[in-house]
Amino acid sequence: MSTGGSFYVLSDEELEQLLDDGEEGFEAFMHDSHEREYFSEQEWYWYELTELLDDEGVRGELADFAEDVGCGVGYAFAEDVRIIAEALSRLTDEDIGERFEDMRDIMGRMTLEEMLELVKGLSAFYQKASKNGAAILFVAMS
Repeated sequence: MSTGGSFYVLSDEELEQLLDDGEEGFEAFMHDSHEREYFSEQEWYWYELTELLDDEGVRGELADFAEDVGCGVGYAFAEDVRIIAEALSRLTDEDIGERFEDMRDIMGRMTLEEMLELVKGLSAFYQKASKNGAAILFVAMS
């Protein structure tokens, strides 16, 4: 069972350093993560949201050290954030509704209205990060 998931903003340089430092870099990042801009409104529904938006790649690339730290760690450099933000901006409520119904078996008691709100929030988060030329780190705690 998951204890939550969050998306964090950082620069390409910070992300590159974190990836180079591996497990130690990740531990240091998480220690100071409360000082960063982040999106966690979906914290308890991160799995449902990221599955629904898998085609857009919101989880990014899986970090090599993810297994070592015992949680899901994905990342996207600024250029990838831009591409993801564009893909999210093209989604309509109807697209989301169709995907939601197709994935009904993993949605549990979550409603379409809740999912729409989360998708719009995450999309706005990606739009802002893209506008600012930022990278994103996704962390799913287990």
